Amino acid sequence: MRKFDLWDQFPFGVYGEDAASRDDLVWVAREKAWDILEESFQFKDIILVGDTEADARAAYVNGAKSIIVSRIPEKINILEKSNATVVVKDLSKVNINHVFNNV
Repeated sequence: MRKFDLWDQFPFGVYGEDAASRDDLVWVAREKAWDILEESFQFKDIILVGDTEADARAAYVNGAKSIIVSRIPEKINILEKSNATVVVKDLSKVNINHVFNNV
């Protein structure tokens, strides 16, 4: 997060160690959003940003969207076969409208 100057872009984050199961991360994010933003989000309005197939699965099984990032060409092929909403090499070209319309 620090390497790409993302810490200040979001009011909070949820990470793998924040839940017993990666699939629970979306639930944890929803709870944190309520605690910090005092706003309740539907799962379909949550975007999980990650870099693994497990991240794509966590979003998918909860009805959330996912942006999966990988700069490793061999890994991109595998990730594109996962249930990721969008797979990208970096976040600079992500169109959020495309993420929400890509269902």
